[in-house]
Amino acid sequence: QGWTNQEFEIPCELDSGKLYSLIRISHPNTKITVLHARKIMKQVIYKQRGWVNLAVDIPGNKSHAILKIVTDKPVLSNMVNPRQYGKKYTYGIRLSQNFCRHKKDRDIAYSRGDFIDEHRFEKMSLQEYRNDYYERLYRDAPIRPETARMNMLHQRKQALAGEKFQPWIEFAYLKKGVAKALQNNIEVVLVNNPENPLELGLYGDSTWYKEYLVYLEELSSDKSYKFYDLRDYLKDPRSFIDPHHLTLPASHKMTEVYMQLLK
Repeated sequence: QGWTNQEFEIPCELDSGKLYSLIRISHPNTKITVLHARKIMKQVIYKQRGWVNLAVDIPGNKSHAILKIVTDKPVLSNMVNPRQYGKKYTYGIRLSQNFCRHKKDRDIAYSRGDFIDEHRFEKMSLQEYRNDYYERLYRDAPIRPETARMNMLHQRKQALAGEKFQPWIEFAYLKKGVAKALQNNIEVVLVNNPENPLELGLYGDSTWYKEYLVYLEELSSDKSYKFYDLRDYLKDPRSFIDPHHLTLPASHKMTEVYMQLLK
């Protein structure tokens, strides 16, 4: 389940009104309050930090309940990750993976959970996001191998803005793949995906980019495939985690768009 806000609500599966699960406390003497239907069900102070048991009894032998959990001590994001870059924000507690659920999650490698970090940009102003973005991705770039690829792409886009488009090997394979599919009567839908406006602004109006779009539009001489240019479909940069990865809400939005394109 991951990190939470200091105050949050969660639907819980109970065993005859009982909840017994693990939470992680980051500060000694942290007070946790659990409420149901606006009534306090449990209030406990954990003397030590670490993973601890949370046991709560809900009257009525319920199998399900919506619980509100409140913690009195905030956890700063740079305490969770001492190497953090970007805007600092606060958490509450950390929940175990199967908190409030009986059935253990399996085969979740390709599923995406709705975690608190998916929504943190929503509360930022555009300027706050811009400052956070450049600090997260590009500050101290020479000594941060984890962002080396992002920094390389950022620099390359700046360079492309002053160049003519020349297709490299991946473009050649794309052209062959489209031709092969069309020869076998397979319908092809090609999409130029949205890009973070902070990055697209580096080269989106350049000769290179315009010729790149022409290349994609003319992969087949008879143009018997569908091509959609959605590069600036998402105009709010807060829809993006980085140059091209979307937040979960933005991913849901684009899923609907792709479904319409495929109809």
